[in-house]
Amino acid sequence: MFSFFNRNGQKDAFQQRRKQQEVWKCVRRILDSSAPHAPLEGEARAENRYNRCIPALLIPWEDEWLSLNEPIFGVTKDFSDNGVLFLSNHEFTAGPVLCGFWPDDAVFLLGEVRRTSPFGGGFWQSGVSLLELVCSSQVPGLIPLAEQLLPAVVTPA
Repeated sequence: MFSFFNRNGQKDAFQQRRKQQEVWKCVRRILDSSAPHAPLEGEARAENRYNRCIPALLIPWEDEWLSLNEPIFGVTKDFSDNGVLFLSNHEFTAGPVLCGFWPDDAVFLLGEVRRTSPFGGGFWQSGVSLLELVCSSQVPGLIPLAEQLLPAVVTPA
């Protein structure tokens, strides 16, 4: 039988430290291999990227119609001054999309999906150019959807 403890029931401090260093090295490799905003070779970016991982709501806007029955939830990977990169389990085609965030209050922006590529594990990353603010009162039903972006309140049992 395999055990994480020595014969006395105590973790050996040296082994514990060595294992922790292995974990640190592994995490560092993951971080180094996934630089979130390092430009690709030959790519010049005019805007800075800002790493922010926050919940987001995406609603495709097709034929001047929002499909509020099929919202897509994802997280942001990074922002620029005029755009955002989303991670979701949905592949977007180029076109308009309504983006919802809840930093302090509900915020909605109309954007244009510029590119979508597989991220791995069934996830997709979608680059969206943000075009204009949308007032939530213009589209009934947005606030209840956006409220799902808020953390759930857990009550002790």
